[in-house]
Amino acid sequence: MTSRQYSEFDSSPESQLKLPIYWVNSDEELEEYSERLGSFSELGVDCETTLYSQQMCLLQIACREFIVLIDPFEISNFGPLQMVLENPDITVIAHSASFEKRQLAKYDIDINAVYDTLKISRKLYKNDKHTGLKLKHSLGVVCKRILNMSMDKGEQTSDWSRRPLSRSQLMYAALDAGVMLQLYDRFNEVESGGSQSLF
Repeated sequence: MTSRQYSEFDSSPESQLKLPIYWVNSDEELEEYSERLGSFSELGVDCETTLYSQQMCLLQIACREFIVLIDPFEISNFGPLQMVLENPDITVIAHSASFEKRQLAKYDIDINAVYDTLKISRKLYKNDKHTGLKLKHSLGVVCKRILNMSMDKGEQTSDWSRRPLSRSQLMYAALDAGVMLQLYDRFNEVESGGSQSLF
């Protein structure tokens, strides 16, 4: 690969993903990885933005074999990725997917086959069966509830426009996309009756 590869996750909870991470910051690399991503039926998608203007600073996409971190500041042609994310045969998995849809629309990408883990979590886990209280559904809370994974969300409000990004930011960003596939698999188990609901 011509893009820079980061080592496999080496600490919990990141170690649960065990996927190589690639930094993509050229049109040539985006075309190369888009072709590879197009061979998968499910993709986990997340993005990081500036806090107030919500300018997209990083786009993360996870498949079953690797995770790519795409630097939108260095990409001039999103066409190859557009073909992948708009493919109705590829399920795009995101948490509160309306946010990702708005961000991607700025690059003329209209994702079609969307699986929103926020909506699924709200449907499956409405109230705590012991207290009757409504359950929360932020990504960190859902990952703890469903995957027993504790996620450090400290980087969420960090400066994503900076370059280079810190290793902590890179790991945080990759994990946010990677867990989408795990939640997708887990929710499908619950909905198919193959696993007991927790609440």
